[in-house]
Amino acid sequence: MKLNQPSTLTAQEVLGILHGGLTSGTALALDKAFIDLVERLTNPITDLHFRNASEYEVCTYTISDAASRRGAVVKIVGRHAERLVRGLSQEFALLAELHAARSAFPVPKRMALFALGEVFVSVTELLQGSYLTEMNLSETDVHAIARTIGDTQNAIANTSIGGALIANARSPYYMEKIRHFANDALTKQHLNLITEDFDFAALEAMRRSCPVVVSDRSPANFIMNEDRDVRMFDFGLLLAGIPHEDWSWFIDDPRLRTNLTRDELLAIFIEATGSRHRPDAEEMFHRAAIFVNMKQYCLMSQTRRSAAEHYLSRVRQSAEALSADKVLRLVETLQSS
Repeated sequence: MKLNQPSTLTAQEVLGILHGGLTSGTALALDKAFIDLVERLTNPITDLHFRNASEYEVCTYTISDAASRRGAVVKIVGRHAERLVRGLSQEFALLAELHAARSAFPVPKRMALFALGEVFVSVTELLQGSYLTEMNLSETDVHAIARTIGDTQNAIANTSIGGALIANARSPYYMEKIRHFANDALTKQHLNLITEDFDFAALEAMRRSCPVVVSDRSPANFIMNEDRDVRMFDFGLLLAGIPHEDWSWFIDDPRLRTNLTRDELLAIFIEATGSRHRPDAEEMFHRAAIFVNMKQYCLMSQTRRSAAEHYLSRVRQSAEALSADKVLRLVETLQSS
C-alpha cells in the first residue's frame, strides 16, 4: 500500500489500513474485545468520530464509535523511516511490558502492531475522557498530573526498555541534541552562539548520576476522565534524561490551559514530586527548560512562528531566573533577527 500524503488520509482510508492489517494475520497481541472493536470501527455504517491528530513526523489519527465512545489511536509511518519505526516498536514493547507486569499504571493496555505494504502501523485503545488541551486545569488537577508524571518515570525505569536507556545514559546528550535541531533551523552565527553559550554541564552531571526516562509529557498526551483521574498515552519518544525535562514539556507547552502562573506551576511540581528537599530543584528546572524550549524553538521556527516565539520567551524567563547573561544575549539576537 502506497501513501503519498499520509497526513491527509480520510477516515475510510485509515480504517482500510487498520482493517487490512488486522485481517492479514500480521497483527500482534490482540484480544477478542479489541478485534471486535476494530471490526465495529471498520464497519462503514458506524457513526464515527474521526480526528487527524498529526503534529510532527508520525501521522496520527483517533477514531471512536459515537455510541460506545470506544476507539483507537492509529499511527502510520512509512517503512523506510527506520527511526520512526523504531519509535513505534519501542512504544509497543513498553506498553506490552507494563501490561504483562500487571502494572496499575494508567496507560493503554490493548494494542496492535503490524506492517502492511509500504506502511508500518501502531494501534492502541483510545483512553476515555477529555484531552487536557480541551480543559481548564485547577491547582488540584496540576498536582495530580505532576504526581502521575513522576509515577510514569518510576514505572518505565522498572521495564527492560527503561533500564537499558538508563544504563546507557553516560555519553553527552544535551548539547548534541540542541546542535542537531539548531543545525536544521538556525544560521551559522546562531549555531555558533548556541555552541559557545549553552552550559549544560549540570544537566549532564545529573543525567549521569540519577537518570530517569522522559517521554514528552505535553498536555496533548494526557486524558482526564469525569472523576478527574489522569491517564496518559504516546510513548513513542523515550529518552534517558532528568525529571525536570518532563516538567518543562508540560508547564511550557503553549496549549496548556490554566490560570496558574509558571512559578505557581513549578512550585506544584516541586511539592507533588517530593523535590522540596532538593535545594537545586528550581535551578535544575530552569536549566532543563532552556534545553526543552530552545529545542522546541528550533523545531517550530520554520513552521509555527507564534509557537516559536512562545518557546523563546520561556527560554528568556529561565535565563533571567538563572542570571544567564549569555543565553539572554542569544535570545535577544534571535528575537531581533
